[in-house]
Amino acid sequence: MKQIRENVFYVTHSELGKPDEKGIVDVPDFGSVQLDIADLRYIREYLEKGYEPAFFVARSPAMGGRFIVVSRHRAA
Repeated sequence: MKQIRENVFYVTHSELGKPDEKGIVDVPDFGSVQLDIADLRYIREYLEKGYEPAFFVARSPAMGGRFIVVSRHRAA
């Protein structure tokens, strides 16, 4: 995980523990990350293309302090 801004982090699929179900992913020494079905679709598509899926996540007070995906890293 790499901090991009004060509240935004770059995190890869591997760092998330390679999740394959929507919901809350607990990442040791980081926190909980909420993934939805669109995130899982992105993971599947990028793995099929041979890329490492990665996300930009931010802590959300509205979600009880969990991290939520604010953007997905796209290959050029």
